[in-house]
Amino acid sequence: MLYSHLLPSLLLALAPIAVQAQSTVYACTATLFIRDISTTTITSFSVSTSIRTTTSVYTSFSTAIRTITQTVQPQPTQPPWTTSTSTYTPPWNPGWPTPSPTSTWTPQPTPQPTSPSNPTLPTRLNQAVSGTAQQGATNVEGGACSYAGYTLPAGLQPIQLSTLNWNRALYCGACVQVTHATNGRSTTGMIVDQGGSDANALTLSPQAYSQLGSNQAILPISWTLVRCPSNGPLRYRAKEGSSQWYLALQIRDSRTPIAKVEVSADGGRNWRELVREPYNYWVLQNGSGSDRVDVRVSDVEGRVIIDNNVWAVSEVETVGGGNFS
Repeated sequence: MLYSHLLPSLLLALAPIAVQAQSTVYACTATLFIRDISTTTITSFSVSTSIRTTTSVYTSFSTAIRTITQTVQPQPTQPPWTTSTSTYTPPWNPGWPTPSPTSTWTPQPTPQPTSPSNPTLPTRLNQAVSGTAQQGATNVEGGACSYAGYTLPAGLQPIQLSTLNWNRALYCGACVQVTHATNGRSTTGMIVDQGGSDANALTLSPQAYSQLGSNQAILPISWTLVRCPSNGPLRYRAKEGSSQWYLALQIRDSRTPIAKVEVSADGGRNWRELVREPYNYWVLQNGSGSDRVDVRVSDVEGRVIIDNNVWAVSEVETVGGGNFS
């Protein structure tokens, strides 16, 4: 039959129309009536396609195509169905217990112990601070100030300073006047050890405690840095193990508290500062490089004493040439 080759021709003819149009896409249904030339039989069939146009289409391709009718409807931009979600709600019996909300345990950080800061302490002579005093055992040679083989100057009592105020043995060898806050009676001693934990608290020997004239267990006091009644010059004791490769010096018999110690091994051209350790020795970890050094000592009043040729040899003591006035 002749129409066997017309369908492809029709589709090819519609294709340019669909490409060239600039309007909305429409669904197009075309009914073709095709007559066989030899038998004059008319056969009809429908062809559906999509075209871009806004008007009806009528086209005559040949004598075989009599009529094209069409129904034009815009294509929907969305599918005719919609997507929805559903939530399943289980049945509820009013007799059931009401569920309790769940709670989440959050671990709390472990509190860290806090170290009390050092209270304000005197840094100059005759500067008083308030505190407390109690009676207790005091130890000169075996105390935290490492005064082995040392004898206190006449008229001084051994005193312990609170651990809270120790501050790397800052007050070792310092003399303090302790005054009862109520009756005004006083005693004088030297700090040689640490003990107790209250701020600005002192522990006095039984003799010093009795001089304050009270039987209370804890006494309200004030204490003040004063000059020690030392009559001789400074003395320098080298700690056991000291040498040109490691140096540890202790300054004894200073009339005023020591603030700084330096040494020189080249005749004073270069000075190296020592660090005061909590056991009351001034230390230069790498040593001075010499068995003898010059020592420069500064007190809390800013005054300086220099002594030459001080031995930096284990357990040797050198007597200096002067003292602070």
